[in-house]
Amino acid sequence: MATTRIPRFSGDRLRVARTARDWTRGRLGVAVGVTITSVASWERGVRSPTAATLKKLAGILGVEPGELLDIPRSEWGQTEWRVTNGLEQKEVAAALGVSPTTLSAVEATYSPLGTGMPARLAELYGTTSAEIEAAWERDRRRLTTTG
Repeated sequence: MATTRIPRFSGDRLRVARTARDWTRGRLGVAVGVTITSVASWERGVRSPTAATLKKLAGILGVEPGELLDIPRSEWGQTEWRVTNGLEQKEVAAALGVSPTTLSAVEATYSPLGTGMPARLAELYGTTSAEIEAAWERDRRRLTTTG
């Protein structure tokens, strides 16, 4: 199964959360169901966990998934909302009844949010339509100022 790297995942924050509980990488790996090598590569920033694993890690460590990202919630774009809910694009696309390609284009702001999409995403992500719309606008601004 192909998954996307979580762009704003923070290995440093994972390490801090793990060591605050006095856990070894091995203990965390066993709890999550991954190898010590996976935990080490996440902490070094070489790789990032899947969205589902991010949510599982946060639950095991007693933190919110967003605490393992290096971006404050007030600056989250659409990807941060999705991954902190443990969801991959294909899962969200299926829930919305659109193709993964369509959802990818919306997350990249190449396509606008469709009619009713903000409300449906807000329900999936446990937030408001206004926050989903604001996240899309933040993503669009990032694309136009950095691209």
